[in-house]
Order: sequence, then structure tokens, then C-alpha cells
Amino acid sequence: MQIDYREAEASDLEAINQLVDLIFGLGYHRVKRPFGAKVKCFVALVEGKIVGLATGEISAVHFHAAFQKVKSFLPLEEIAIFDLFMVHPDFRKRGIGSQLFQLRLNFFKEKTSRFALIHWKEGVHEKPLIAIRNDFKAVQEFSDFWKEQSLSEVFNCERCGKPPCRCTAILYVK
Repeated sequence: MQIDYREAEASDLEAINQLVDLIFGLGYHRVKRPFGAKVKCFVALVEGKIVGLATGEISAVHFHAAFQKVKSFLPLEEIAIFDLFMVHPDFRKRGIGSQLFQLRLNFFKEKTSRFALIHWKEGVHEKPLIAIRNDFKAVQEFSDFWKEQSLSEVFNCERCGKPPCRCTAILYVK
């Protein structure tokens, strides 16, 4: 099986959002800007179909509402915020996630030495093992992390179903 990796393009938005809906639940998040000077989205493709993605952004104050809750735990200087990270269930355990994580990490290492990610504790994996292998450390746990966002954006959590989402998040930094 040939797996190709590249930066996302505007023409990928529909496929990216379909994968987000499949993994996280309908309406969880709409990717609107997968690329730019400070925003990057890397995708994995099998036979031209997007089967995985990893997004990140350089930001002092992240655009994503959820990160507003963790600002006091982050440095004031610019930091790479690792946001969405997923692999289609049919393509897991093939190194795709590891490769996407490394592409994203290597790209942002050229921009900053500070990194953060929010991990969905009740998700597919209890711990973000790839991040931990890359020296990310857990610094804070937040219960009901997506509750307000799920109510305002009306997304269906893969675990909780209809809003409100009661999932716990863990902030990891490097």
C-alpha cells in the first residue's frame, strides 16, 4: 500500500471535514483554513483519498475557543499549538499517525521551540503516546473541557452524543 504525505490544499477541505466528522462526530469542527503563514495541515493519502491529518498553528493566543481555557498554563511567547490529529480507523497501526506527527513537529520546530496540545482523554487513546515519545508532558487536566463549545457549536461528541460534551482534556506541553 502506497501512502503519500503532503501539505493540505484548499481542494482538500471537503475530504478533511468528512474525516473530522467520521472521527470526532458530526459537526465537531469545521476546518476552514488548513494552510497559511502560521497554520499548517499535513495529510496522508492512500490512492488519492485522505486517510489522516495533523494540524498546527503558531499563535500567542490561539483562535480555537477551547485553548482560551488553558492560556494561563502556556508561555506568553509564540507557541505551536497542535490541534487536530487523526487517522481513519481502517488505516491505523500502519505508521501513518507517527509520520504525520513527525511532519508537523519538524515543520513547527523551524518556527518555535514551544509546543502544546490538548488531548481528549476519553477518546481513542487514553494518552497521546506519539506526543509522549516526543517528550510532551502532561501539565493539567480539565473536566468538561468541551462543554461550552459543544453547546455553542452544537456538535455531537463521539462519546457523549448530543451536547453537552462532558469529556476531560489534558494539556500536554513540550
